Amino acid sequence: MPVKTESIQDTTSTTDIDSQINYDDAIQYWSGVEATVDGVLGGFGESTSVPKADIVGSNTFLRKLKPRFSNEPGKIKYGIDFGAGIGRVTRDFLHKVCDKVDLLEPMMFS
Repeated sequence: MPVKTESIQDTTSTTDIDSQINYDDAIQYWSGVEATVDGVLGGFGESTSVPKADIVGSNTFLRKLKPRFSNEPGKIKYGIDFGAGIGRVTRDFLHKVCDKVDLLEPMMFS
């Protein structure tokens, strides 16, 4: 049986995609999200497999990149958690693979 192939042509430039981002909508959305694992994962919190699968995926991704990293003895391994939210990724992943981690979160949580 012949395999059907389809050619998809990307006609959208990066500039066009970026112009579709509405930061006010993002701020409004995240302002209404509960500052818990369940909240930031859209209801797929600690009682589901999603948080663990997310961390396993991050570990797998980092393992593939590791050969490209400088691993000189005595060098400090830095990490940054962009959009850190409640710090879940730093707590469960980054602090285990980095010596120092900075968290960057543009939203204010109460």
